[in-house]
Amino acid sequence: MNTQDALLFLSYLNFDYNVIEKLINYFSMDNLSEIFKIKEDSLYELNLLTKKSFEKFIDVKKRFDANLYREYLANKKIKFVSILDDDYPKNLKEIEYAPKILYYKGTLCKSDEFAISIVGSRKCSTYGAWACEKFAKELSEKKITIISGMALGIDSISHKTALKNNTRTIAVLGSGVDEIYPKTNIRLYHEIIENGCVLSEFPPKTPALSFNFPIRNRIISGLSKALLVVEAKEKSGTLITARFANEQSKEIFAVPGNINSIYSKGTNKLIKDGALIATQADDIILSIPSFVDFINEKTKEKKDTSNLTPTETLVYTLIEENAKNANKISEILGLSIIETNTILTSLELKGFITELSGGIFTVE
Repeated sequence: MNTQDALLFLSYLNFDYNVIEKLINYFSMDNLSEIFKIKEDSLYELNLLTKKSFEKFIDVKKRFDANLYREYLANKKIKFVSILDDDYPKNLKEIEYAPKILYYKGTLCKSDEFAISIVGSRKCSTYGAWACEKFAKELSEKKITIISGMALGIDSISHKTALKNNTRTIAVLGSGVDEIYPKTNIRLYHEIIENGCVLSEFPPKTPALSFNFPIRNRIISGLSKALLVVEAKEKSGTLITARFANEQSKEIFAVPGNINSIYSKGTNKLIKDGALIATQADDIILSIPSFVDFINEKTKEKKDTSNLTPTETLVYTLIEENAKNANKISEILGLSIIETNTILTSLELKGFITELSGGIFTVE
């Protein structure tokens, strides 16, 4: 048993993140595998777990097999990344109480470091929907990853607008990544997996229970460099995400709203309390130097495609818009899978693209 095995075990237990943090602090990350050797009475004397959690710990420890769990995840096409891995999201790694294991479907990309979280009411006004689409579109045009929670209302509009503009989007779920909530977003769920990622710290089969959503909100804010609150009532759950963002030292932006609208009371209060006003995407981008650098770098990075064949150029342009697998490229362009793979190999050898895990191709 190694450290990753121990992290998977702790994740499988599905304890509150504060409890997991206490257990890790006791054993230390370097010696975390010792968790499998601790005797029942020694664990009990630590007084870190409630009676119910203690009993669950002992029961699960007896039957947990890390390799079988990995096999189970692979069979369900669920990937995972631990906080010790290089491809763990950089922004999230820097927050307090970062999840030690993230489960995901889709792909994680280094460019996701340059992301903005967009949140707001499930029941949004016409103004809120318009403002959300405006910001998500402007940010998408700059190829900034859009993060949200796949709820109805503002979340869904954020994801859909990113997808419409061929930009990566990440949905952070308040359930296991195999549990689609709300069910009406089943199509959106699959589209996000194709063009980004759905992720969760909760193990598979975890239902979308109400108390999971405030917990996941710290991940929505943690994954990004800034949080944009489009619309929120005075006591909206969205304000929990804003509180986490503040604790994580993230920049918080709010869209000003009608002072007579109940849907804008929360956002207007955030502005009173110090959130920055945003009326266009550039208000956010120009406030964060790393975003400006990222966009400038993207502009400079445009590669000379004059020596590519017409078909290679088509394939490269598709991948440049958003990372895709061979089957998707074949389907869009009407090429055979053999021809598609030949072109992908050629582009990879020429240094235009690179292959990520899961057979996903992205620009080099």
